[in-house]
Amino acid sequence: MAVSEREQVVAPPTTLAVKRLLSQPPCRAGMRLRPEEELVRVLQLGRRQVRKILGELEAEGIVVRRKGSGTYLRQVPGPAGNDDPNGREALLSLRAHDLLVSPDSESQHATRGRAMLRPTRGQRCFHLELWSDLHCTSVPNQFVLAGLAHRAGRLGHQLTIHSLVERENVPLSYDEIARQLSDSHADGYLVGDRWSDLFMEALGKRAVPVISFDTGVNPIHHEPLLRLDTAEAVERAVRLFAESGYRRIALLDMEGPAHANEPLREAYDRAMSQAGLPCRAVETALPQFNAALAAFRRLVSKPEQPEAVYVSDDFLLAGVAEGMSVAGLRPGEDMGIITLSNVGMPLPDGPIWSRMEFNPKLLGGRLVDEIVRRLEEAGAERATMSIHATWQPGETHLPRVHPLAGGDMPAQSSAGGSKVAV
Repeated sequence: MAVSEREQVVAPPTTLAVKRLLSQPPCRAGMRLRPEEELVRVLQLGRRQVRKILGELEAEGIVVRRKGSGTYLRQVPGPAGNDDPNGREALLSLRAHDLLVSPDSESQHATRGRAMLRPTRGQRCFHLELWSDLHCTSVPNQFVLAGLAHRAGRLGHQLTIHSLVERENVPLSYDEIARQLSDSHADGYLVGDRWSDLFMEALGKRAVPVISFDTGVNPIHHEPLLRLDTAEAVERAVRLFAESGYRRIALLDMEGPAHANEPLREAYDRAMSQAGLPCRAVETALPQFNAALAAFRRLVSKPEQPEAVYVSDDFLLAGVAEGMSVAGLRPGEDMGIITLSNVGMPLPDGPIWSRMEFNPKLLGGRLVDEIVRRLEEAGAERATMSIHATWQPGETHLPRVHPLAGGDMPAQSSAGGSKVAV
């Protein structure tokens, strides 16, 4: 009599092979594994071997067990290596659903008592670790941290924070990061992208999900990545100014390392070229009132004074507002202003500032949601995502009448607002 593929003799599955199965769809956190006696039959192992595998999975935090209820998948295992000679052969005859209680069986045999014995909130809690530049106390970074902590707490997960730097712009050594990681039992990591290469090297081959994040436009080092796309905000602001009739459009940027400034300047140059505007003016300033005031004065003292300015950080806006007041310039009338802003960060009193608005707390919350999704759902796609600013039209970008040969004609605008002659 012919022997079916399922009945053929294969090497016994190891813990690694079982982890591979549980990392495949349709596995999801909260699913119940078959009882021990059924796993003995499915895996073709002895009861002692099955208990050993379940014990190792429990020690790794992959499953949890409730007496009188069963064994539940706590998290989907990360991708396993290929150094298990028996695992590949075992996978030829087994599928993930072979290890799980079928939904039909679950619904037919579930009782009120069993439902109450599902994994507790504490057993479902994930331990997440954040590794970032804690010396960077910028408003976006602080809001990201607040969003992370709020979302993790709301979902019942634990968040531990580590610094990746020993002092400003100086990362921890590889040995120190590796030492701290050796004591770590985190289920997933969230890493500030600037130093993610160093972190990933120290992490080694651990099958643990990692998601990087960035609050600006640093080059991408590791994916998946979630970022606030400040370069796109620059391009859109220049386009809005151009559509509103402005021609001499300047960029006031935060002073910083070249890797941080270049992407914004490239975005500014690209947008100006696309609009056919040759006049370029860029100034930088530290995030201080006097520095921003001095940088604005340098802009307005140029032979071709800008008609409009994009302010790339809301920290600089107070100095710009003071510079305009001293020079007798009215925002939106004598000079157009669009500023980057962050939800929760107050802007200077006066006009309703036109702004490209980011919500860093939203980024923090999305980071937690993404890492939890990776932990709970087999086959969850890895995606790099950019969060764009929300355009908030105010009074300071209003369309202007631009002098053209043959008379003054109002420029058409898609940005909204009334037409103001200067």
